[in-house]
Amino acid sequence: MYLLGIALPILVLVAEKKGHNFSEKLSEYKAKFFLLFKDDQDAVDELINLVTKYPESYTRA
Repeated sequence: MYLLGIALPILVLVAEKKGHNFSEKLSEYKAKFFLLFKDDQDAVDELINLVTKYPESYTRA
């Protein structure tokens, strides 16, 4: 557990340094998770929030 508390922030920082937006990717995976469990409305809401927050972003979902 201690290792996860150190490794996870380092991985986030490395991803941000390489130009990947971690919070954007997290929102994408959250929407995919909702779709996996057939919660379509929450998935749509998550994607609308994502597009509203990052209107200039292009990601492959």
